[in-house]
Order: sequence, then C-alpha cells, then structure tokens
Amino acid sequence: MVGNHLTYTRNEARRRITVTIVGPVQLEDLTAVIERQAAENTWRYAMLYDERAVTTPLSVDATRRLATLVAELTLAHGPRGPVAIVCRSVDQFGMARMYSILAETRANLDSNVFYELAAAATWLSDRTAAST
Repeated sequence: MVGNHLTYTRNEARRRITVTIVGPVQLEDLTAVIERQAAENTWRYAMLYDERAVTTPLSVDATRRLATLVAELTLAHGPRGPVAIVCRSVDQFGMARMYSILAETRANLDSNVFYELAAAATWLSDRTAAST
C-alpha cells in the first residue's frame, strides 16, 4: 500500500467498525475490509468509513464492483449493518453516493454519506438503536 494507510477498529460494545483511510482509496483495501467483516461474523455491525483524508476516490468501475461484492455477500450473510461514509471533497462525496445508491438497489443496504464525522456517528447510533 504505497501512499495509503488504512486502519480497522472494531468496537464490540457499540457493534461498530470504524475504517479510516489516508491517501488514495484502493479497491483491494475496501474489498479486504468487506470480506473481513463477513469472515469475522460482524456483517451486521455498523460501519463508519472515515475518508476525510482520502486523496483520490474510487473510480466508477471500482465503485460498481464494490457494490456487487456487497450484494453477493448479502445473499450469503443476510442484511449488512448500516454504513456511513464521511468525505471531504465533492468528488469523493459523489462516488460515495453512487456506491450508496448502487448498494441500496442491489443489496438493500442502509447507507448514507456525510461531510461531518459527528453527523455520521449520530446517524449510525440512531440506526443501531432502532434495530435492537
């Protein structure tokens, strides 16, 4: 991962995984995160992607491939937990919204995109409180 750093933090008490990405977003990294979530039986945990330090968003093709992967894993594992994506640039926001719409259409994913971390965290808390 040259020029890219990703952290994956799981909070069992909140049933939330936070992924922070610094540098360019790589499809392989996000695929690994999604596959890890499924493999560790945390598919229904809420996901918070902090992409405020991302320098290059995913391409349209990579975004479509990611939504397809989520749809395939949803068939195998059931509904995925809510996903919040926090961005800083308009380009990033657009790609994240595209992912959100595709994943909602293909996998009935409950997701949203934000510019502010606090708003995303509140949205996820509201979603997880409603499902318990």
